[in-house]
Amino acid sequence: MCLTNNQLMKLSTYITIIGVLAIILAKTYGWFLTNSVTILASLVDSLLDICVSAMNMLTVHYALQPPDREHRFGHEKAEDIAVFCESIFFALSGCFVIYSALSRFFNLEEALVRATNEGVIVLLFSIVVTLIIVLFQFYVIKRSNSSIIKADSIHYISDFLTNIAAIIGIILAQHLDLPILDSIMAIMIAFYIIYNAIKMFNRAFKNLMDHELDEKDRQIIIEILKNNKKTQGFHDLKTRYAGNKPFIQFHLEFENTLTIMEVHEISEEVEHQILSKIPNAEIFIHQDPADGQEEIVYTDV
Repeated sequence: MCLTNNQLMKLSTYITIIGVLAIILAKTYGWFLTNSVTILASLVDSLLDICVSAMNMLTVHYALQPPDREHRFGHEKAEDIAVFCESIFFALSGCFVIYSALSRFFNLEEALVRATNEGVIVLLFSIVVTLIIVLFQFYVIKRSNSSIIKADSIHYISDFLTNIAAIIGIILAQHLDLPILDSIMAIMIAFYIIYNAIKMFNRAFKNLMDHELDEKDRQIIIEILKNNKKTQGFHDLKTRYAGNKPFIQFHLEFENTLTIMEVHEISEEVEHQILSKIPNAEIFIHQDPADGQEEIVYTDV
């Protein structure tokens, strides 16, 4: 049975959730077994993963719903609210890992890393499960070109580095008899978590504040509007994001001699040109008469 793109996207979120839950259980066991603060940091990163993946699962389900009576513009803003809240939680989690790692500097007995081989096995298991998740996500992206799944896959690719760093940390701490290395590696992972939390916060904050699209995308829109010879100009270009969905709004100016049907056809042509460059965008076009202006002035504000 061949699954549709929407079904594949949902299945990808289910597989990701199940895989990360298995990783969290393994790392929790590994942390208690080894007393490694590096594994603790890696566990916190996996807790970040499960939150993001759960959010993505809900977002995929929510985003596939059409706008309703209470949400005429759709439901994508829910993603930004979730990311905003999660970024604060992740930053605090990173700070907790740094505090735990620094406390080990003052208690060498507590810093002793036990059962190194078992800890490495736990992390190798995490790497294998993460690889399975990423490979399936690649397949779904190839089929559906989903921006949500694509963003999730980038995140899990970076987890390979986190798990490898954790393996290096516990091996060096045990075999070189330098438990301080375990704390140093944990702090590096914690800064990685905080760095990602800051990026998530900035993205969510911009979307919630209706920040304009990137200048590159805005210039693409402007060039399409300028190069259309069937219109007399445009003005009041406004753009924003809600989750991963772009919203684009502008006024097109037309000759007074055109019929309503001709204006509609030209507007649809412009809309399709923009969608070919910025897929999944919601586009609102206002049609205005050019009022016999001799000089065409293009303005996006």
